[in-house]
Amino acid sequence: MRARLTYALRGLVFVVLAWAVYAGFSRGGQDFAVFHYAGKLALEGRWDALYAEGPDRFLYAPGFAFLVSPLAALPVKVALGIWLAFTLAAFGAAIRMLARAHGEIPVYLAILFSVRPLLIDLRYGQVNLLILSSAVWALLAWSERTGTRRAKMNLAASWFVFAIAACAKVYPLALFLFPIGGIIRDGAAGRAHGRPAILGALGGAAFLLLPPLVHGGVYAAWFDALARKGLPTDTHNQSLLAFLVRVAGGEPFNALGLSGETLRFPGFGLSFPIMRGIWGIFTIGVLAALARLALRISGSFEDARLSAWLGLALCFLPAHLIWKSYFVLGIPLLAGIFAEAKDDEKFRRLLLPVAAVLGLALACASGDGVGPRASAWIEACAPFFWIHLAAVVTGFSRLSCRASTPRSA
Repeated sequence: MRARLTYALRGLVFVVLAWAVYAGFSRGGQDFAVFHYAGKLALEGRWDALYAEGPDRFLYAPGFAFLVSPLAALPVKVALGIWLAFTLAAFGAAIRMLARAHGEIPVYLAILFSVRPLLIDLRYGQVNLLILSSAVWALLAWSERTGTRRAKMNLAASWFVFAIAACAKVYPLALFLFPIGGIIRDGAAGRAHGRPAILGALGGAAFLLLPPLVHGGVYAAWFDALARKGLPTDTHNQSLLAFLVRVAGGEPFNALGLSGETLRFPGFGLSFPIMRGIWGIFTIGVLAALARLALRISGSFEDARLSAWLGLALCFLPAHLIWKSYFVLGIPLLAGIFAEAKDDEKFRRLLLPVAAVLGLALACASGDGVGPRASAWIEACAPFFWIHLAAVVTGFSRLSCRASTPRSA
């Protein structure tokens, strides 16, 4: 029975990924077009135009344009095909790593639960699955404390790659708290374990950040572009602040499927400073939770993994701009939670029906599922954010249960 379920879920995930790649290649790739244009500017040495020209705003570190510039030498369709193939290969490697850690069934269930963010990322040719894959590699390498030469080389390589991804996108930088916290917590043993990670991370950051320094002013232009990106209130932004502005503040918003038509909640009369204050308190809470996870003394490899997945799921939540595709970063945490259900029948009976309902709700809340207008009202309430936050709370609950209830050998 378990083998049949594994094969069925594996086949379903394969179909979903194949469809997403086909859709991305045939009629998508809008975000990749921005990367391709930025790479072309880098090839031409037009760094002054990096944050002023393009099919849409380019908000990544200037080194990211340098990194994708080889693809910019190719026609955009060829380059997109290579990008999607590379993304799929990296995600496939992450799936294998997660399956070794938690089993195939929990990982496939987590992927299917997160199907909409996954489809969006592949359709638009975004980077979140690449960030996810590098983070899974780095955090698993960090959680393993074998101390062998091979393990140290793997640790250094994984954090080198992850640092490139983190410095390009910025929000994953919070995960550097894990090696730093381990060094602070464990003293000499922590320094011995953390040194390869820190050296690898410094190497990756230097690889991405140093080359553009020869072009004066490019970093000032990047910081200015980040400062000017504002607070999009359209429903694609699932952040807490966007939710407060739309629902509590009554600000008008639009959705991609409404052709520019705006909608508006009545609002509760909350002023923007109050909403910023709520968001600020939430941000402090998230950062405190990340620091607690990084400094936590893990009782087992399983505890360390769950702590790492919680950190990955938390790292982007303080942002004021959270696109739906960011929520693919919750896949490892969901896999860990589903794996917890294997050994706890009471938890499984509670989790599976709730997860099925919420997963279907997210999958069907698109314009294709319920219609553009209904979808706009639903997604204005930031369901991706709240369901993801519920998964984080569940993860912390399971981590607390592990600490208070010793497991039998």
